[in-house]
Amino acid sequence: RLAQSRNASVIFLQHGILASSWCWVANEPRRSLGIVLWKLGYEVWLGNNRGNVFSRNHTLFETNTKEFWNFTFADMPHDLYAQLRYVIQHTKRQRLSYIGWSQANTQMLVAGTKFKATIGKFLRRHINLWVALSPVAYLKHSTSPLLKIVANMDLGELVERVFPFGFLTGGKFLFFCYSIPIELISGSKQLH
Repeated sequence: RLAQSRNASVIFLQHGILASSWCWVANEPRRSLGIVLWKLGYEVWLGNNRGNVFSRNHTLFETNTKEFWNFTFADMPHDLYAQLRYVIQHTKRQRLSYIGWSQANTQMLVAGTKFKATIGKFLRRHINLWVALSPVAYLKHSTSPLLKIVANMDLGELVERVFPFGFLTGGKFLFFCYSIPIELISGSKQLH
């Protein structure tokens, strides 16, 4: 949370896949959306999906169990609902803006369709603006050769076998997972 005065509008930022709330503040301040919005006077809340480096607690399961990791995109709207409900209760604001990146928009789409009468109703009541950055719903029409290869590899099963209890837990492997694809996509070597 990046707090502001009591009258500030609230913005909730939710990260994409294989990321965490740090992605909104990790760059230099003038290029970090969370900090930019805070400097503009908004109260900024940063969400974390289950299983990332900042969200590894559970009321029933330890992180080194299959039960902890047994969830799908269809379960993630429940996490979103819990986070947004907490923000609304804490700030006493009935409406907030939502900025989602990639997977965060998948959560919203699933919430609005699969859970239309419950979580979807809550979102319609409390979200005054949804900014969808790089929304992903289906990859069926993707033209990326890399995504087509990965889709046919059953990469998820391989990752689960090698890292049955999560692999984004910090250290050099985490740096590799984030830095190499970013360099390949952007051509930037600023991460070193």
